[in-house]
Parts: sequence; C-alpha cells; structure tokens
Amino acid sequence: MNVHDVLSQLEEDGFFNAAVYITPPGDGQLSDEDSGEEDGGGQVNNLNRRQLHAEAEGVVTRSAGQAVRMGGPNDETELDQDPPGRPASPQPVPASPQPVPASPQSVPASPQSVPASPQSVPASPQSVPASPQSVPASPQSVPASPQSVPASPQSVPASPQSVPASPQQAPALRNLRNRQRNQPAPIQVPVPRQQLAGRLLQNQRQQRLQQPAVRNWRREDLPRNLNLQQQWPVLPQAQFLNENLNPLEMFELFIDDNVVDYIVDQTNLYARRDKGNHTFVTTRQEFRTFMAILLLSGYNQIPRRTMYWERNTDCHNTAVSGAMSRNRFDEHMRFLHLADNNTLDPNDKVSKVRAFVSMINERCLLYFPEQQHLSIDESMVPYFGHHSTKQFIRGKPIRFGFKLWTLADPLGYVVQFEPYTGAGGGQPYGRLGLGGTVVKDLISELPQRPYHLTFDNFFTSLPLLSDLAANGIGATGTIRKNRIEHCPMRDATRFAKEDRGALDFRHDRRSNVLVVEWNDNSVVTVASNCDRVMPLARVRRWSRAQRQFVQIEQPDLIRVYNATMGGVDRADQNINAYRISLRTKKWWWPYFAHVLELVMQNAWLLFRRTDAHTAEPLDLLAFRRRIVQVYLMRHGAIAMPRRAARLALPAVHRVPDEVRFDGVGHFAGPSQTTKRCALCKKNTKKLCLKCTVGLHNQCFNGFHGIH
Repeated sequence: MNVHDVLSQLEEDGFFNAAVYITPPGDGQLSDEDSGEEDGGGQVNNLNRRQLHAEAEGVVTRSAGQAVRMGGPNDETELDQDPPGRPASPQPVPASPQPVPASPQSVPASPQSVPASPQSVPASPQSVPASPQSVPASPQSVPASPQSVPASPQSVPASPQSVPASPQQAPALRNLRNRQRNQPAPIQVPVPRQQLAGRLLQNQRQQRLQQPAVRNWRREDLPRNLNLQQQWPVLPQAQFLNENLNPLEMFELFIDDNVVDYIVDQTNLYARRDKGNHTFVTTRQEFRTFMAILLLSGYNQIPRRTMYWERNTDCHNTAVSGAMSRNRFDEHMRFLHLADNNTLDPNDKVSKVRAFVSMINERCLLYFPEQQHLSIDESMVPYFGHHSTKQFIRGKPIRFGFKLWTLADPLGYVVQFEPYTGAGGGQPYGRLGLGGTVVKDLISELPQRPYHLTFDNFFTSLPLLSDLAANGIGATGTIRKNRIEHCPMRDATRFAKEDRGALDFRHDRRSNVLVVEWNDNSVVTVASNCDRVMPLARVRRWSRAQRQFVQIEQPDLIRVYNATMGGVDRADQNINAYRISLRTKKWWWPYFAHVLELVMQNAWLLFRRTDAHTAEPLDLLAFRRRIVQVYLMRHGAIAMPRRAARLALPAVHRVPDEVRFDGVGHFAGPSQTTKRCALCKKNTKKLCLKCTVGLHNQCFNGFHGIH
C-alpha cells in the first residue's frame, strides 16, 4: 500500500485521529521535499509523485484505546500485535495524528536504510498541515553505524535537532528548521461530547457492518424453539370488517374524500396556472364520475375512447354518455394532475406521483388485516414511452415498464409498494445491497411484530437474514450460489445428477442461518433464519423415465416458501385482469391507473372477509361493476346538466349501403310518430320497417335504389 492508497482510504473511512508513515527510499539522494512553498509547505496536498507512490502505513484511531494499522500483510490489523516479519516496536504506536518524538538513541539507522524523510506528513481528519513535531525521522536525524538495525515504518520518529548534520545533509536540515520556525502549531478543534459519542457509535456500526462475518458451518438442522419459529395466535378481525360495508364503502376506504380533494385541487391549479384555462373547475362529484368511466374501460374496452359517445348502437354507451359529455371528459384527461409543478423535488424522478403514492400507502397499511406471512417481489407497470426509470426485464409477462417493489400477504393484499427510480435514485445500499435495502425499506413502516418474510434470490443474502433475525423478523428465500459465503455445499454439477429429492444442508451456528440445497427439476438453494429442514414432506412429481407420478421428499422450508411466496403474483393477476385501457401521453399516467387497479383489488379482498360477501358473493368483476354503476348513477346525474344530444349522422348515413340497397325485406309501414323523410326531408308518418327511417310512399323506391 502506498501513500496515495492510504490517503484515499482515510477520506472514505470515519476516524478520530490518523498518522501516515512513509517508507524512506533506499538511496538518500532520491529523497526530495514536497512541492509547497518554503514558508507554507508541508501539507498532504503538496506531496510529489515519488512520495505518493512510496510505500506507507497508516495508523487510525477509530475509538478510545483502539488503534488500527492500514497497510502491510493485511489491509487492517490492530496494533496490539506486530506484523509478521517486523521487529517489535520499542514503544506503543501513538493513537493521535502527532507521534511522540523519540531520543536519538531510540532507533539507530544504517546508511542503507534511511528513516522517513521530512516530507512524511501525518493525515488528520481536519487535514491540518503537519508541524515539525509530527514529521517522522529524517536522514539527518540519527547517526549512521554499520551495525545499526534498519528502521521500520512503525519506528517512533526522532527529532530533527537531535544529531548534528553532515555537509551533505545541511541543505535538507536547513529547510526543515526554517519550516519549524515559521510553521504554526496544529490547531486542535474541540469536538462536543454528544457529537463525539454519536460519531463513535456510527463508526463502530460501520466497522461492524464492513467486516465479513465469520461463519461456523455444520451439517445440522436449525435448532428448535427459536423465537422466530413461534406461530402467531389467531388475531381478532378488524372492527371495520365487522360493519358489513358495501363495495362502494370498501373502495372509499382508500380513495376517500381527502385523496379526491387533493387530486381536484392539483387539477384545478394545473389548469389555471400552468395551462392558462381559468374556466375549467372540477369538483369532487365530477372526479368520481371521471374515475368511474376509467374503471369501466377496464372491462368494456373500445379502440377509441370517443366511441363511448357515438350514437351507433354497436358501441354507444348510454351510462357513459349520460353521466359526462365527451368534451368534459377530454378536459379531465387533459388537466388531470397529481402534484404542484413548482414544488417538485428535482432529485426524485417520480415526484409527480410521490404524494399520491404516499397517501395510498398510508391507507393500505392502515386497513391491512395483519398476518404473519408476507412476501416481497417486484411488479411491473406497462409503459412504452421514454423515461429514465423505465425498465426492461427479459422473460417477464410485462417486459417494458416501471418497476415497483411490492410487499403483499399470501392472498394478494398489497401492504406497501415503492417505485424503483434507478441505481442512483436512492440511498447508499451498503453491505445489504439493493435487495436488502428494499426489504428494510418496505418493512420499516410495519408494526413491531415477529413477521415471516418470503422473497426470491434477488433479495436474499446471509447478512440480510442475520439483520432481520436481530430485529425479530423471520425470513426465507431462494439464494444465489455466489451469496452463500463459502458454505461447503456439495458440487452443484454432481448434485444435479442425483435422484430427485436429494438433499444437502448446512447450519451456521454463529448466526443461526440455514442453507439448503434440494434437487427437484433443478437444484434449488434456499436460505432461512427460522424454517427448518425437518419434518420432510412427501410431494408428487411426474417422472419422465418411469412415465408415472412418483413421491419424493421435500424439506419443510421449501413447503413454507411455496405456500407463502405467491402474494405479489396474485395481486398482479387481479390487477391485470381488468386493467384500465384508456391512455394519454403523460408519462405518469400508468402509475395513476395502476394505483386505481391496486386499490380496487385491495378493497375486493377486504370485502371477501366480511359477512356481506357471504350474503351476496361477488367476484372481482361484479365488485368492480357495482362501484362503477353506483358512481355513474349517483354523481353522473348532477355532474353536467345539459341539453339533449343531437343525432350524430343524418338518416341516409345511418343505414349502411349494404342494407339499403340489398332489395330484401324492405316494406313500407305506418309510423307511430311523425318522422322526417330520409330522402326529401319532409315530415311523414310512413317508414321502412327494415331500415327504420321515415319515407313517403313516393320516396320509398328512390331511397332503396329501385327504378
């Protein structure tokens, strides 16, 4: 390790005091001074290239009484033992940036082993220029003798004035003395006690996290009766589930008046201030009607949204056109907004939906029917536009779109979800990596209970399992082979050739983490801090060789993983069943539509727990249709009073030519009301029974092309 490496490591590490010792060159003529001025030099930033590439060691004091050496055989070694191959230091290494000077007789030096040059400047956290008392020994500081022992970089530095200089050493010693007279003493800045204690705890925690755990692997099962293995008692049902809420009331637990008022305020503000439209003002009732039309588009899809308002019978929707006009709906699609553009966080890539997502997360957690088993996985929101957070995941049902980290129960109720904004969009991942940081973030808002988490190999790591166990949370997940930290498992290639049901496992006694390999269709590696291998279950698998079903053994933690892992996939299945089909050019629109779908399936899952569902069972589609029908009938009638709509097309164009001129089944008949003739445009009480348009007797043949 050279001087540059030591200084770089000091910049990244937290410490109280530090000192850097530079190994002197083999030839005293190669020793040169720093690049600073005669009166103001001597700082770490003024070291020249040769000095920066010289071998060096650093002594760092991270806490009271703990000094750590950087460099040598190991990256970091404590100073209670000397490195192998070096003589023991006659004095203990100082733990402050100013090493204590020694007498001239403390360490003799030979001409071939010159001590450190005057430019060896200790580094301190405050980057204070080194004083002459803090400089290691110079070539002029000690007499040379043929019998002297070479000085190690840990040797205590000697004072420059201890020995007279030879004629060859006079220039270097004169420069050193000039600096000693003109250089001010290092300034010691007092640190408050509370800040010192907080820095000490933070440094100790960082040091503990950075040090790799020492594993003690044994071929044994996880012990019984651990605190993490206790099953929850049957919890009483939440009070709001006993009130027999109808589907609309269950849905409005999440999209309540506070959420609607927030969206209405931001929409009106955006239309008035950002778009300059001072006539558009929406209300709570209008927005609920607008939201109902969006939800209707999930199960009643059309190629163009304007077709809902057409008069043609093949696509006309009376409920939609009667609740809100087409132009009013277009205005809502244009001015809908979820955040104030003047207060957006420039460091948050999804700041336009952050407040809306936070409000829905609060309500999902508030009405969460607590369960012990939860699963964590990623969800995809389809999006094909251009945005820096768009992801592409090969092999997924939704390959292009936004990624959401999702926490759900086994039935699919989404407890928490968080948009993924890319590698540079969050806090440093640290020792747990991205997957572990996501897990810690998703469960940070949960009540303090001994939950059991299940996740896949993207999240699982042995440090994460140890960290969760320390917080009283059990976890089981598949794990990648490069994350088991040299666990002595059997060779994967040979293990895959064994019979199905083959098993191998190791237990780390220090952290109580179990790693299991099980040969099914392929070799599966699972790690857990609470689930055991025993008891083994019997599962049925199809054998191609025997052409029949066979029974193989399955570890218990595999059974638990399969039973509790699919919660996020169930939520995705429900959301994708009737996803909102209307689209806009706003990049955040998929987030908004996805959250509405998420709320709908959460409300339906809660409704299934009530007695109202027992009295009137409703599947997800019926539950959704009930909410849409109530909104359109309740809020649509008062949303936009207006005159009756005019016919979109004249009578001639309402009858396709293929029907008008087919010459089959056209008969004139009386009309109960006065109609306008489709040919001459005069009133008549006659019509064509097949075309259902008004026609005079003399106009009948001309309209149907009969000559």
